[in-house]
Order: sequence, then structure tokens, then C-alpha cells
Amino acid sequence: MGADVFTLEALEAKYGDSLLLHYGDFDDPRLIVIDGGPATVYADALRPRLDAIQKKRGGGQLEIRMLMVSHIDLDHINGVLKLTEALRKDLDAKRPLPLLSATMMSALRRKGGNILRRGIGDTPPPATTATGGGAAVGASVRRVAGSMSLSSSSP
Repeated sequence: MGADVFTLEALEAKYGDSLLLHYGDFDDPRLIVIDGGPATVYADALRPRLDAIQKKRGGGQLEIRMLMVSHIDLDHINGVLKLTEALRKDLDAKRPLPLLSATMMSALRRKGGNILRRGIGDTPPPATTATGGGAAVGASVRRVAGSMSLSSSSP
């Protein structure tokens, strides 16, 4: 039985946050992406780091177990928007996807959705129930696009 790893890697995200959580078996760790930083962070730091991890693990598809946004501020979410836009373009062009998350794939494949193609609006909608689960009472739930929504428990 191999050693376990639990590492939180902070990427250069300018004035925002972009974190990678590596956990599980040291020889085959799992990966969670937490926040994506401002818009340029995806191209400058997040995507190059994901590509490096993918290469180190032998190429093929890099499984992202979860993609999480801690809260809906532009310096946390815009890099995530860029990541999902890139995945959507690969999916639309029927190219092999270099990154895989079952949750993201389910949202990206839904009909009628231009998933995460438009930015976050300035006016939060009223509290409501998020797609796929309940939001905390008083939570701000923002419809991003198509059939995917993001929620935040902060006011």
C-alpha cells in the first residue's frame, strides 16, 4: 500500500485565487481545481500547470475529480469560465478532451446550453434552489448559462 498525499498547490493568480488540491495515493493522486483566478490566469498559469501534471502522469486524459468555485467574484471565477469555455470548444469540435470531470461533462453535454459562455452579471438573482441540490437559505444562486448554476452561501 502506497503513501498518501494531501497537498494544496497555490498557482500564481495575480490578485485572485487558483488552487489545486492533490490527494489520495502518492503514485496516483486525485485532483480538485478550486477557483481559477482572473481571466488571464487560465492561459498563464492554470492550463500550463494542468498540462504539466497531465504529462507527468503519462499523458492521456487528466481527470479532475471536482471543479469548485469558492465564491462568485471575478478574481475567482473568470479562470474557471475560461477552462469550461476551452472544454466546450473541444467538445463542440469533437476533439478528444485533455481534461475530464464527470460533473463538468454532464453539464457541458446538456442540450440547449451555451455553458458558461457569458460572464457573471452584476445583479444577483433572488435566492432559489440550485440545479442538482438545494442552496442554503439566503444563498445567492446565479444562473450562469444553459442548465448549470453556481451557488454561494455568502451574502
